[in-house]
Amino acid sequence: DMDFEEIDAVNPRVEVEMYTANRVARTGDLITYTVSVKNLSTATNPADGQLTDVVVSSPATPGCSRVIGTLGIGGRVDYECTSRAGTEDFITLATVTATPRSGPSVSDDDPEAVDVIHPALAVGVDTATPVARVGDVVTYTVTLRNNGDTPLSAASTSSPAASCARSAGSIGSGAPLDPGAEISFTCTSVAPEAGTIVTVDASAMPSVGPAVTASGARALDVTHPSVAVTYAPHQATVQALRPVTYAITVSNTGDVPLSVVTVTDARIAACDRVLGTLAAGAVSQFTCASPIEVLGPFTSEVLVTGAPSIGPVVSSRASATVTGIVGPTPPAFQVVSPPPSATTPTVSVAPAVASSPAPPVVVNPAAPAASVAVLGVQAAAPSLSDAPDLAYTGSSTDSARQLGVAMIASGALLLTVSRRRRRLN
Repeated sequence: DMDFEEIDAVNPRVEVEMYTANRVARTGDLITYTVSVKNLSTATNPADGQLTDVVVSSPATPGCSRVIGTLGIGGRVDYECTSRAGTEDFITLATVTATPRSGPSVSDDDPEAVDVIHPALAVGVDTATPVARVGDVVTYTVTLRNNGDTPLSAASTSSPAASCARSAGSIGSGAPLDPGAEISFTCTSVAPEAGTIVTVDASAMPSVGPAVTASGARALDVTHPSVAVTYAPHQATVQALRPVTYAITVSNTGDVPLSVVTVTDARIAACDRVLGTLAAGAVSQFTCASPIEVLGPFTSEVLVTGAPSIGPVVSSRASATVTGIVGPTPPAFQVVSPPPSATTPTVSVAPAVASSPAPPVVVNPAAPAASVAVLGVQAAAPSLSDAPDLAYTGSSTDSARQLGVAMIASGALLLTVSRRRRRLN
């Protein structure tokens, strides 16, 4: 007879699995792993499939190392552990070792890779008109660039300049922005009273983690060009056909230089000037002269213009009025008393001549007694004691005053002639 001895066949085996849902992470992210250890041994006698000294080690993620101890056949242990993502992609390796009841130790390992991404966004704001005037509409170009290594989506912007704000997905085609790619759009803003900085804030979403943000800005220099002019005659009243001198002062009252500064007078060509460039705050003065060809008020106006570096020219106006009066100036006159020994004098008044100094009123002691010539009319005259004691010589710049004095003198002479006639009658 043959005897059969049952042999206990044992096949010791251990397995480890390491898994994470965070296979894409950003630097510093907390990565959570699930580690599973199984005793996959086979044995006729289950007790022979028992594993002892079961240990999991993970040098890259020390928190995932674990001492499990004894694990019966078909047994399983699951646990979680965490680690922080570094700056670069990395692989975490979990290794398990165990000792069977007989034979050499058994082991297994499982790697888990994590892709560390570096999302980044940049914003550029630019304009073709960095210098503007108050109220100008300035156009800006806003550019968003993906400076990271992973696609970005749902890009949006916000800005104090309302037209520079864009909602998520409305920039460009709305498609994700690949690494190194950029999208742009234009917007406008009205230049304020003072200089300003236009800012645009942007954000976009990477595949994991919070949105990335960036800001861009562009300074805007707001200028205030302006010019002023004063226009004044040296005298307000002048004899017709005589020249009048005007003083003209041009001031750059703005904060930028003005070029091609020009003064024009539609009625007085002599006052036209091209002053050229006038620095901010600078003043230019000059005089010009022109005769007055009308009687009564004569008003002329100057227009000054200047060109700033941007925008239309600036201008200012001023006017001046001069009154033309009748000429020539009334004649000067003179009343001269004769010597005490003289008899009754003759008095004559000569008319003025415009081209020569006016002749005086002359008392002529040699004329026949009782004979007076007034304005070319011969009349008797009283003695000098009855005549007014009146004398005036020279000329006056005040025409009205001279005329009044002449009228007084003429009235006195006519009164004297009248008295003499009554005595003769």
